[in-house]
Amino acid sequence: MYQKTQLAVGVASLLIGIVTLAYNAGAFNYITLSTLSVTPEGKTIGVDVSTSVVSYPYPLSAVEPGRTYIWEVKAKNTGDIDWKNSWVTVRVGIKGSEVTTHYEENVIGKVTIEECEYGPDKPECRVDLRNWGIKYKNCPCKESCTWTTPDIDDKVASVVFGAIEAGDSETACFKLEIPEDTEHGSYPLITNLIADVGGGKYAVDSEVDTLTIGKVRGDLVLNMVGVLTLSLGAIFTALALKKP
Repeated sequence: MYQKTQLAVGVASLLIGIVTLAYNAGAFNYITLSTLSVTPEGKTIGVDVSTSVVSYPYPLSAVEPGRTYIWEVKAKNTGDIDWKNSWVTVRVGIKGSEVTTHYEENVIGKVTIEECEYGPDKPECRVDLRNWGIKYKNCPCKESCTWTTPDIDDKVASVVFGAIEAGDSETACFKLEIPEDTEHGSYPLITNLIADVGGGKYAVDSEVDTLTIGKVRGDLVLNMVGVLTLSLGAIFTALALKKP
């Protein structure tokens, strides 16, 4: 009976540790709902965008003023219609702003925007990405290619991915240099992927991350909890499986 209890505690601790560390590493950012639509011809339009935090050694969406926040954006054509063109837009709402959505004419899916006291989709509700030193490179973050400043209009940055065939994907790496005087708090980081699917129609999918500006103690504590729980789980499991 005691051995079974040890095994149960060990397995539970291992699972908790794995989930905690995976969450802290941003693994669950990949769990998104894509935009799907069926055309009159029976073909599927599938648009999916996902983001993942790659900043090290602080993998959560948290960064101190004066530090660099790095994340990756993946655009995938999940349908069976080739895209004529595609691009992503990146915007960061001001501290405390809300996130909402709206429809646009000839667009399948909802465009995600920020909203504050000035109303929805207002420049006053967005941080100036030029001041935040936004850069991107047209390759995964782990690969080496040139950092470039994206086009910025009304504080919204745009990066063109171009044509993407059905089943294929494109990945870009982004970074922000958080100004030293940035106020601590939560800022919505919004990524919209827009695909030109032909016939004057477009499809959009969005991803929203919460960018927390301030001390990064929380994620370090979470890492410690994950590591300790994994260690305890391994110990209890080993004891339970040890022959008498």
